[in-house]
Amino acid sequence: MTISKVLKKVEKVGRGRLRESVSDKLEPAIHKGARIEKENTMWDETRKIYDQIVERCPRFERKGKTMPYTSANGHMFSLLNKAGELGFRYAKLIQVK
Repeated sequence: MTISKVLKKVEKVGRGRLRESVSDKLEPAIHKGARIEKENTMWDETRKIYDQIVERCPRFERKGKTMPYTSANGHMFSLLNKAGELGFRYAKLIQVK
C-alpha cells in the first residue's frame, strides 16, 4: 500500500477512530507479555524440579545454561527444553518394561 493511500484512509477514518484502532492492536501485545511472564515462571519452577532430580544422583552434573541437560559417556540422557518439558532417555530394557 502506498503512502498516499494510507493518508487517504486516515482522512476517511478520522484521527479519533485511528487512535482507537491502534490501541486495540496494542492491547493484545500487553496480554502476550503477561503470558510470556507466566511461561517464564512455569519454566523456572520446572527447572527447580529438574535440579532436584539431578542433585539426587551425585555421579552426574547438570550442564547447559539455557537448556539444562545431563550426559554420560557423551550421550545426553535428560534435558529440560525451552517449553519447560522434561525429557529422559532410558535404557532399552527399561523402555520395554
